[in-house]
Amino acid sequence: MRTIQQAASNLQASVSLIPARYRQGVEGADWATSAGSESSEQLYATKVQEAIAQKRRQRGVQRVGNEAWRAAALNNGAPIIGSRITASIGKYQTNFGPVLDAMTRAASSLKPKTGDLATDIANRVTPVAQAARNASPKRAGSVR
Repeated sequence: MRTIQQAASNLQASVSLIPARYRQGVEGADWATSAGSESSEQLYATKVQEAIAQKRRQRGVQRVGNEAWRAAALNNGAPIIGSRITASIGKYQTNFGPVLDAMTRAASSLKPKTGDLATDIANRVTPVAQAARNASPKRAGSVR
């Protein structure tokens, strides 16, 4: 019987082969047909509801705690976040550009401040927020 140390050693030895195999698998896959099907959507909804009912996320958060989360975020996230943001700038421009344009247009025609908090929110914040929401690619049914 193989030990976990042997399994880890075998995994480590195969690391150099994994990227090419991963690329080959992704290039040959048809993800959207299955993942976008009605049955997949129903299964997803069912499993999310099960997770909510069983409080899996909450238990997981409590099990991990702040220190383990922080260590993972710093060790795994911090080294790559800049390159990931750089790689997604074009997508950001495509998705947020229309939202920013709508917000800017809405902001250019706001009513003057009145000094009354509720009125100013209704007249100055709500139109900009509504413009952003209406222009969001998510609202238009596009894929992020």
